[in-house]
Amino acid sequence: MAGYIYPATFREDDGEVLVRVIDLPEVVTSGADIHEARDQAADALEEAMLYRLSAGEHLPIPSPIQPGQEGVALDPLTAGRVHVARTMEEERISQVALAAAAGVDPRIVRRVLDGSGNVTMATVSRLLQALGVRQMSVMEFDLDPEASRRKRWRLFNQLTAEMHANPRRSALTGQFLEQRRAARAKVAAEG
Repeated sequence: MAGYIYPATFREDDGEVLVRVIDLPEVVTSGADIHEARDQAADALEEAMLYRLSAGEHLPIPSPIQPGQEGVALDPLTAGRVHVARTMEEERISQVALAAAAGVDPRIVRRVLDGSGNVTMATVSRLLQALGVRQMSVMEFDLDPEASRRKRWRLFNQLTAEMHANPRRSALTGQFLEQRRAARAKVAAEG
C-alpha cells in the first residue's frame, strides 16, 4: 500500500460526477466536473475519517484499487493522526504511555486522537516517532504552492510506503517500554 489512498468510483449522472468511496460507505459526494468531484471526495474522506477518529470508530485500511476505480488520498495530517490511532490500538499503547514516550502532555495526544483539535504535522510526527514509526525529514518546500503540494504528497507517499513495508514496524525502544511499564505500575499502585 502506498499510503492512505482509498478506492472510489466516479460516474457521470445528469451533468454531475458522482463519487463513492468504497471503504467508507458514508462518503458519497459529487462535483460539476471530474476535478471538482476529486476535490469534494478528498474533503468528504477527510471529514469522515476525522469523525470516525473522534467517535472512536473503526478506521479502515484502504483496500486495493480495482479497475474502474480511482484513488482518493487522505490529507497527510489526517493520515498521520489515523496512523497514530491505528498504531496505538495495534500495539495496545495508552494515551498516557504515548505522551510519556513522546515527552508531551497527555492532552496533546488526546487532541490528536479526538479528530477535532488543532494539531500540527510536527506534533503528529513526534508521536509517530515515539511509536517507533520511522519517518523521513521534511525540511523545506518550494514557494510555489502547487509544487510544494506535489512535493508533500510525494514525500508522504514515500513515508507511508515505508511505514507499511513492515506491518509490525520496528520494535519499540527500550526507553519507551520502560516508560510504559512505569506508567502501568503507577496506575496499578494508585488503583
